[in-house]
Amino acid sequence: DEVAHQKATVASVRAELEASREEMIERSDVLTQLVDQLRQTQIEVTSERDELDSRVNGLDADVARLERELAAAKAELSSIQRERAQEREVLTQKVADLSTSLAKYSDY
Repeated sequence: DEVAHQKATVASVRAELEASREEMIERSDVLTQLVDQLRQTQIEVTSERDELDSRVNGLDADVARLERELAAAKAELSSIQRERAQEREVLTQKVADLSTSLAKYSDY
């Protein structure tokens, strides 16, 4: 009778261990899937980050180019404004000279 009880206990413990082992295998499978998903997500995020870094670098280059173009345009505008000011001075002097000449002729 004692042997039968011990055999039943051993069988019960074995059944519990088997159930526990199967549960651990299932948990391990789930964890493996999660790790695989995390790795895939990490690969995707890294790829997206690299793409964004590339785009940012391209935009930085565009901004630098536009800043150079703006500086060149400002320099050209300043040059044109100086030329116009000089032309204005010349024209003002010519008008003054003509006014003086007209004043002399009007005296005659």
